[in-house]
Amino acid sequence: MSLVLKYVKSAGKASLVLFLASAAVIAANLILTFTVTAAQEDETRLLEERVSGLKGVSGSPFEQAVSDIEVFTGRMPNKSGLPKALASIFDIARKNGLNIPSGDYAPETVSEAGISKYTISFPVEGSYPEIKKFIYGIENMNVPVVVEDIVFSRSKGTSGAIELKITLSVYFI
Repeated sequence: MSLVLKYVKSAGKASLVLFLASAAVIAANLILTFTVTAAQEDETRLLEERVSGLKGVSGSPFEQAVSDIEVFTGRMPNKSGLPKALASIFDIARKNGLNIPSGDYAPETVSEAGISKYTISFPVEGSYPEIKKFIYGIENMNVPVVVEDIVFSRSKGTSGAIELKITLSVYFI
């Protein structure tokens, strides 16, 4: 402290004012820093409590989304299980009296996570109840199959058959 007093006496009034102004600015910065830091710590604590509350509430939207994703990915076949999933689609058609004469196939990667989809488009012809059961069977498969597009038209004959052009996507890992 005596060193500061010696400096103030030798430097004059201008230096004293400058020294006091600097000390005031430093004190204001310290007060502001501690005030803002305390407010930020309070806000951080409140946000952490909200997040932990979301994780712990059974049936919360967050938990439901996580559960849905786990179910979806758990049902995805791996690449070697894809032929079995495709065969199931054709089996459902055959069990409902429908014939699939041909189809167009297109594999595609849909995410960086390694999820891919295999899109199949094919025509089918049959009665309305047969087609309805076929679509119901596809929707109730144990693997993620999405009906991407359906186009209905009446058959030109007098049999009352319906022509269907359907596009399905099977998701796999």
